[in-house]
Amino acid sequence: MKFVYRIILFLSLSFWFLLILSEFWIYNLPDYLYLLPFIKKAFSVVCHQNPERSIFIDGHSLLVCSRCAGIYAGALLSALAAIFYGKIFLKSNMPLYLLSIPLAIDWLLVILGVKEYSKITAAFTGFLFGSIIFLYFYSSLNNKNRNR
Repeated sequence: MKFVYRIILFLSLSFWFLLILSEFWIYNLPDYLYLLPFIKKAFSVVCHQNPERSIFIDGHSLLVCSRCAGIYAGALLSALAAIFYGKIFLKSNMPLYLLSIPLAIDWLLVILGVKEYSKITAAFTGFLFGSIIFLYFYSSLNNKNRNR
């Protein structure tokens, strides 16, 4: 994939992540406060937005839960790495399975009531999952360009 496309992909994910943080920064820009309900509603499509499971910064919550924030942070960091590494081709599903298992186990244990929800654990397992999901997405883009 061309360098400029990798930059565009990274900037797109950066913008998405900036929107996740919008409740935190938009209060410092009162002229744009009217946008917050619309942004919150848009993120309600991708996350349950349970306040008890959200990360708070200076009294303002992220617009997604801690697990989703970890997923998007992992994707963003992987996108940054992809800028420098260029072509990434994943041929096996084993990394996907290995990095998905911690998220699945944590989710299952919480749902079954075996353990309490931990924002840190959820964010970390989400980060692992988001990193590998992005790399598979990026790899598929590279495969598509290679087959042209």
